[in-house]
Amino acid sequence: MHKLAGVPREYDWGSTTHIQDVLGVPADGRPLAEFWFGAHPTGPSPLLPAGDDAATLEELIAADPVGALGERVTREFDQRLPFLMKFLAPGQAVSLQVHPSPENAVAGFNREEAAGIPIDAFHRSFKDTNHKPEMVFAITDFEGLVGFRPLEEIVALLGRYDHPILQWCHRELAAEPTPAGLRECLRALVELGTSDVEAIVDEARTSAAEGRSGAAAHATVVELAATYPGDAGAVASLMLNRIAFAAGECVFVSSGTPHAYLRGLAVEIMANSDNVFRAGLTSKYVDVEGLLDNVAFSVVPVDLLEGEETAAGVRVLRPDAREFQLTSVTIEGAERVEVSGSGPRIAVCVEGRVQVRAAGGDEAVELELAPGEAVFAGDTDGDLRMLGTGDVVMASVPMARRH
Repeated sequence: MHKLAGVPREYDWGSTTHIQDVLGVPADGRPLAEFWFGAHPTGPSPLLPAGDDAATLEELIAADPVGALGERVTREFDQRLPFLMKFLAPGQAVSLQVHPSPENAVAGFNREEAAGIPIDAFHRSFKDTNHKPEMVFAITDFEGLVGFRPLEEIVALLGRYDHPILQWCHRELAAEPTPAGLRECLRALVELGTSDVEAIVDEARTSAAEGRSGAAAHATVVELAATYPGDAGAVASLMLNRIAFAAGECVFVSSGTPHAYLRGLAVEIMANSDNVFRAGLTSKYVDVEGLLDNVAFSVVPVDLLEGEETAAGVRVLRPDAREFQLTSVTIEGAERVEVSGSGPRIAVCVEGRVQVRAAGGDEAVELELAPGEAVFAGDTDGDLRMLGTGDVVMASVPMARRH
């Protein structure tokens, strides 16, 4: 078992306080958007204390894949940690985006490699060969746009605008309420020019102020346009569900689902990937065709994951993903909490102070975690025992599903 250092990401949409408050560091006015724990090659977590043969989690796993990952995970995921865990702290909207399917990720990565596009190039879309389903576990109240609204809602909202392009979308989607119709509607909205966006935002502002039907959706357009003036992503939000969930609640976002997180603090767990296609609400590279080619044009209800309480204070959330699951652990006072498991695990303390003890191996190891600190437990570490007072969120690989 090893203590991990987080890898900060200071993207411009990040909160200036949320992650800083968890880490107990002074806010300096700069945004801190994400804080990574994992082995992704673009940001592997350093091991603490420094000075061991392996400097990062990526190197630790490469040195002994079976010991770190277990035989099954080593075999199924090509000797790599299959998930990435992070604090996610949007202070404003995170780009309207989608992540590719496994097949598209492999094909796209190989295509950009063959084209000689540097991995850190501004216009590079595929950073690896993985898809990127993800799960967001709220630490504070959290808001986002996730998935398409029901078709009848989209048609009704678009029909309340006089702008000719939205009127065209209204007629087309009403006549063809199919995936093809959704695709053409989304394309029309994300390709809007600045003057068209401004005219539509003016209409949205009036509708929201007068409390017309769909006022919340119109207000979202105005809210996003205030941060990203002239950006077509603000208008495209009319097609998406706006969801709000409280601390301790969790949402799963599958590959192909369009989304844009808005505000709050969460722990995010995903397949070990950094592949993103953006179509608005961003200063980063916008790839409309890439987004359209990777969106799943279907309307699927967005439900909170309830999870299963497997022991007192232990709740396991299992999404429809083979790479990861999440365990939420609450430790109170002198009660020791047993968290059984195997394979690779990353446990992050989000509140309080907790001691984590590994039951496996010849010599038991115990590490203390303060908020924002994390440990990596390998397969040979066996079950984990937690003591203290606080809350821990742990990522792990689910057991193989039976067919």
